[in-house]
Amino acid sequence: MEVLDWYHAVEHLWAAGKDRWGEGSAPAREWVEARKQELWEGRVEAVLAALGGEAGETEGQTVASEVHYFETNQDRMRYAEFRAQGYPIGSGTVESPCKRVIGARLKQAGMCWTKTGAQAVLSLRAQLLSGRWETIWPLTHPQLKAA
Repeated sequence: MEVLDWYHAVEHLWAAGKDRWGEGSAPAREWVEARKQELWEGRVEAVLAALGGEAGETEGQTVASEVHYFETNQDRMRYAEFRAQGYPIGSGTVESPCKRVIGARLKQAGMCWTKTGAQAVLSLRAQLLSGRWETIWPLTHPQLKAA
């Protein structure tokens, strides 16, 4: 099962609203707020109907692109069902650890990594940050046992 990030889906609603009514316009805001509610309730079909149905029936290229986006991802947008089952609908639970584990170590000034080197450092960093360093280090480096 895959869940499409809620905030990314809402960004696509805004793209369609701006394309149809102009950025910052009251009709665009009203349209997006109504679509957000439908999306929150897991009613992607209603969002698609509001977008104009099939991609060929829409007036703007951006809107046509967004119709395709919502058609392609509707199984991943059952937000009411996902929330009822206790699944997160935002990607923050993944993005934050990635930033902390990967970005804080590998993206410092002047660093350049091979895939193998980066994987080795990330594996050790994950062990350190998860409190398992004392368990894993002797297994990976038996010749360096503490005296």
